[in-house]
Amino acid sequence: VAQYTPETNWTYEAGIKTDLLGNRLRINANYFYSDVKDVVINFTLPGGRFPVDNAGDQTIQGLEFEIVAVPVDGLNVFLNGSLLDGEYKNLDPAAAPALAPVAFGVQASPPQIPDYSFTVGFDYGTDLSFGRLSFGADWSQTDDYVTSATNDFRVKANGIGTAFVGLGFGDNWSAKALVKNFTDEDTFVTGSRGFLGGFIPVRPREHRLTVSYSMNRNHVRVEPD
Repeated sequence: VAQYTPETNWTYEAGIKTDLLGNRLRINANYFYSDVKDVVINFTLPGGRFPVDNAGDQTIQGLEFEIVAVPVDGLNVFLNGSLLDGEYKNLDPAAAPALAPVAFGVQASPPQIPDYSFTVGFDYGTDLSFGRLSFGADWSQTDDYVTSATNDFRVKANGIGTAFVGLGFGDNWSAKALVKNFTDEDTFVTGSRGFLGGFIPVRPREHRLTVSYSMNRNHVRVEPD
């Protein structure tokens, strides 16, 4: 049984949290830097072997942010996401990432680290004579990234959109219609070409209708004489 040493990770982080313009604008952001030594990875080899090993060192740094604005009453506009960068250093020549240039013709990079990802969208709600109307939409975009330490499969950049419209009427009823992946994006979210590999696709366009009834019970409190 092969032995491996502990992985160590020093992470440094700094950020801000703000509420501005009478709480109509919120900006939160933080930057982090992780210095990882003796990265422990698990990978798959032919013959049904799943060794755990120290691959070398890596650094990961990024900026994460969240922006929410309320330009008018009832309207929320938001943007959140991240900018990331990761790279290996001092790779063991026999480790899975070090073999990627020969095995797959790619320069190895740490998995699950897209250069950027973000979600932008809005939701709006207003009271009408017959009930409360709400609607909104968002779009999530992610850059391409590798899915495993072997670097054998790369998910391509993709974008997924969601939109909804809702109506609340009376004291108890509400209905909501929602469309997920409204552009019917056809791609994968993860995968592996190795032994026992497989792929998980993005779900195709979905339509959903929800009707809800909320039961409110009135409680009477009796005060003693």
